[in-house]
Amino acid sequence: MMKGLSKVSLDEVAAGGYALDDVTDAMITLWHRSGGTAILDRAEPIAVLIFTPVPDKILSTSFMATEAFFGSNWKPTLYLRRYLDRKMDKLPGVSLMSFTYSTHPEVARWYRFMGYGAPLTEDKRNTFTRSPSNRSAV
Repeated sequence: MMKGLSKVSLDEVAAGGYALDDVTDAMITLWHRSGGTAILDRAEPIAVLIFTPVPDKILSTSFMATEAFFGSNWKPTLYLRRYLDRKMDKLPGVSLMSFTYSTHPEVARWYRFMGYGAPLTEDKRNTFTRSPSNRSAV
């Protein structure tokens, strides 16, 4: 799917107890079923973001990134926040739900900056929700 997955993405796969091949297969299936967005740098995919509809006007997000995504000079969380703003503008009243197994110390701050509320924690998984009311100017 992408070359050189980031340590953050690989650590999350491991923390969730999944095999990388299984996650990759699931992401490809979701991509074909629901559609997704590839974030490109010089025509190379450095991240993928997939939106899957679930009941109650919610889109579940799936995300994987390369080291290039996190290591670039641009601001990835600002880019994602603006992208999510545009996505939500096209779908009034829809909320986004994203879960993570990441133990990276900055993960809660990243989600908060992207407009998500405080996480709901179950076992090792944190679920973040971004409702239309969570938007604020950056």
